[in-house]
Amino acid sequence: MKEGGVDERMKISEKGLAMIESFEGCLLKASNKLDGVWTIGYGQTGNYYGKRVRRGMTTTKALAHAWLRDHSIKTYEDAVTQAVKVPLNQNQFDALVSFAYNVGVGALKQSTTLRKLNAGDYAGAADALTMWTKCNGKVLAGLVRRRKEERALFLTPVTQANTGNTDLLRKGDKGDDIKLLQHRLNLLGWQLTEDGIWGVQTDSAVRGYQYRAGLTVDGIVGAKTRAALIRDAILARAAEIGAYMVKHKWHYKDATYKAKDTWTATKALSKPGSSCSHFVSWVLQDVGLLTAGKRISHDGGKVTGTGNLLGCQIIQAGGKPWDKLPDLRPGDVCVWESNLAIYAGGGKWYDAGGPFQANTKDGRYTNIGPISPHYDRTKPIYYIVRAKV
Repeated sequence: MKEGGVDERMKISEKGLAMIESFEGCLLKASNKLDGVWTIGYGQTGNYYGKRVRRGMTTTKALAHAWLRDHSIKTYEDAVTQAVKVPLNQNQFDALVSFAYNVGVGALKQSTTLRKLNAGDYAGAADALTMWTKCNGKVLAGLVRRRKEERALFLTPVTQANTGNTDLLRKGDKGDDIKLLQHRLNLLGWQLTEDGIWGVQTDSAVRGYQYRAGLTVDGIVGAKTRAALIRDAILARAAEIGAYMVKHKWHYKDATYKAKDTWTATKALSKPGSSCSHFVSWVLQDVGLLTAGKRISHDGGKVTGTGNLLGCQIIQAGGKPWDKLPDLRPGDVCVWESNLAIYAGGGKWYDAGGPFQANTKDGRYTNIGPISPHYDRTKPIYYIVRAKV
């Protein structure tokens, strides 16, 4: 962050982009009717996908949104970041980027809004936005509405705003969230440096994952991509750990075969063992949903150790069998009276509980999953542990 200024990592939120798009409107065919300048998409003039906007040019909403998000908006984000000398929250930043996108960078720099803002008069800066309502000397109803909404957004505290989109991750972001994203992608076969910087390789991996998962390929990690990625990372890690346990003839833990609270520590033992709670906990730790070295377990149908979960929710299942839970999802951790297992879909689980005939022989694991669970389909599930997205 610049000293006393805007965090240089700040980008417009999806909410801010949506506001710009709603006021700009999307021209699917180039037009110069408003001010004689050929325009296409969401107010795009000049260069557009390597070509100059001209008569007869056409586009789609998807292409227009991508260009706004990935190309043209950056000029205005940078302009706000460089011009403003005081801290901004996300709503204030979004409002100013929308304003600059509409009136231009030069007008922003000369505006009363910027002068008042840099003097610390936030309320005065917001009011000054409403001065910009004319085009070619005429007051336009659309500009009046836009300035009103920008002012309202600027004055809305982040804690009261609909901030669901502020958790979006995208190219250029940095930090622990990106490091965890990189780690989860690596669990699925990518080979990214887990440095917490979303650069070219991470962007390519995100888009590749979205394509493989049948998601919209937009290079943005929102709720749908995050949910799918966590699900797939859980299932991949469960399959990998389970296969290793079977291959190396691990036993269900007892007085001889021990289990530690981390996968790495248990692998180092001469006679490693596991249990349902150890197995599930190792998976959740490795996916970033459980504090390292901590465990969740079952206790008569209750979940213990929930205070160590990271970004998870505990859902009451009401003591229903699995096929009576219509919202049961792959990647969910199911809690029976004395067993934990990871739902793989299709009535199958990754399950290290036992010993029982389905996955052990003489105490040695022969199959971790996907298999039918320790309890048959008529047994009640009391809780579900699921990642929040």
